[in-house]
This record gives sequence, C-alpha cells and structure tokens, in this order.
Amino acid sequence: MATHQFEIKATNNRQWKIVLFHTLLVLASYALLNFLHQAGYKLIIIGLLAINFTLLVLHARLLVKNLLSRALTLCVNHRGIYDNSCLANFGYVAWDDIEDIHVSQHSFFSVKNTVIEIQVKNPKELLAKMPLWKRLILLTDKLQYNSPFVIRTAYMPICATELEGHIRACRPL
Repeated sequence: MATHQFEIKATNNRQWKIVLFHTLLVLASYALLNFLHQAGYKLIIIGLLAINFTLLVLHARLLVKNLLSRALTLCVNHRGIYDNSCLANFGYVAWDDIEDIHVSQHSFFSVKNTVIEIQVKNPKELLAKMPLWKRLILLTDKLQYNSPFVIRTAYMPICATELEGHIRACRPL
C-alpha cells in the first residue's frame, strides 16, 4: 500500500510583512509617546509599545529561524500532522489523537480568516506537553476557533479546501 505524504516548505514573504508591520507599529508608538504629554495616554502607549515590541522580536526570531534552516512549514503523512507554519503552531499531532478536520472561516475585526480546525481526542493532554507561552497562544485560539489546534492557511501558498483534501488523503484508513 502506497503511503501519501504532503509537504509545504517555509515561505518567508508573509513573515517579512509581519515583521515590517510590527516595526512600523513600534516606531509609531514611540513617535506618539514623544508627542503626548498626558500621563494617562503615556501608559496606554507604553503598553502598546511593549506588546508590539514583544511581537516584533518573536516574529523576527521565527523569520531568522526559517531563513537559517530549511524546515518544513507543514508535513502531513501516515503518522500525523506536523505544523510549523507560524508562531502559534501546534507542532506534531498523531492521527491516533485526531478526531476530525474541517475548514472553518472566522471574522476577527472584520478580517476574514480561513483556518483548518483539528479536533483532537485529548486536547488537555497534548497542551500539557507544550511550553507555557505556546499553551497560552493556543488557548487564545480556542477562544476564537473551536479548537486550539488550527492550521492558518494565510501562511500557506495553497487554499484551505485544497490543503484539507491533501490532509485527508494522507490520513490512514
């Protein structure tokens, strides 16, 4: 029996845009901080500056990591799914842990976002194996989607329904 395997290599175009976006936000926040002299606004802007700077560093780190390595963004085979597509990736999930996969579209601040939701049998057990910072990111995904395990197709050079078809083709019977 032939086994199917589907791979997507890392593309850095989207990550460059994200790093540029956060850089611009950091610079804009810093400029606003210099122009506003009221204490209440300064605290808000300092908070935004800290959040954007943190996101900038995290995304820049991911971009550098992808530039230096030839890592796969997504690998699906007879063993399971390995997602390394973005900062909020879930890593590896075996087929034995997966109950269902489906394409889902959500709106967030009027921006449509298409993802592939992966329903797993034991989400708490799988999340417990991850570092705290990744668990927090994935738990915020659970608030927005129906699962903490999602594949963001915005980072992929393939549409969500086509990717879902490839994933289903790799799943063992």
